[in-house]
Amino acid sequence: TPAFPFASDATPEPVWGEQSTYADLDVTLTRLFGSTKLNMTNDLFVIAGFNAVEYSRKGYNSGGAVDNEESEISPYLAATYSITDDINAYVSYSDIYQPQEQYDYDGHFLDPSKGVNYEAGVKTQWFDDNLLASFAIFRAEQDNIAVFAGINDLGKYYYKGTTMESSGFELEVAGHLTDNLNVTFAYTNLDIEDDLGENTSSWEPKNLVKFSIDYTLPQFPDLTMGLGGKWQSKTENAAATVKQDSYVLVNAFARWYVSDNLAIQANIDNITDEKYITSLKNIGYYGAPVNGSVNVTYRF
Repeated sequence: TPAFPFASDATPEPVWGEQSTYADLDVTLTRLFGSTKLNMTNDLFVIAGFNAVEYSRKGYNSGGAVDNEESEISPYLAATYSITDDINAYVSYSDIYQPQEQYDYDGHFLDPSKGVNYEAGVKTQWFDDNLLASFAIFRAEQDNIAVFAGINDLGKYYYKGTTMESSGFELEVAGHLTDNLNVTFAYTNLDIEDDLGENTSSWEPKNLVKFSIDYTLPQFPDLTMGLGGKWQSKTENAAATVKQDSYVLVNAFARWYVSDNLAIQANIDNITDEKYITSLKNIGYYGAPVNGSVNVTYRF
């Protein structure tokens, strides 16, 4: 007996119209890239490169005939400097070129998004390379990024191009605190604004923390246990009036090396049974509740 019995013929099948092709397109993307590293001094290195793109889109869609062709050469330039044997600094610059698949109100493809990206940072190593730390700041400026603008008269989603700026910083620490204990901690701060100073990517968390820790028992060197997960700040989708508070996800594992060839690992994900939505951008689903799995790996 079905769990939800119903009469299968209660609603007659509608009379469908003739099938039509929404779009018929030939898309070609060709890339050529290269780079070189120059030793300016014993401590200063310069990396220069390029990414050449040819993009073609031909055919038709609901907006009419499509005939787009464009080529772009994006340069890349970076430099690294060894301040000491354990501290290195770097800066980088790169162009951004991104073809887009979104339509405007009239059903025409938006032009590619273009922009620039800057980054600078420091990487260090301590205690005979057992502890690594890095800090970076970044900024990107990009024009004509597709953002949802509404529904046109044909009932189809359409987008508009807007200028956006993103900036922030990242901090990461990873290493062996003892012979048996490994830890990783990473923090990212991100701000995204359009040309009006509004956050149009509010589904991206402003603050994100990722962490992991694993420990091998000295008495049982073949057994390793660990925890890992993330915390993210609140997010929202203003267009859909959906909000999500900050939340923490924690996962755990235990790995046993039965032999040199055989390993068994047990995992428990979302051990606190946190209720959350995976993304608020377009389509969001509830994340999996607490769940477990066992993996067996054999190396020949």
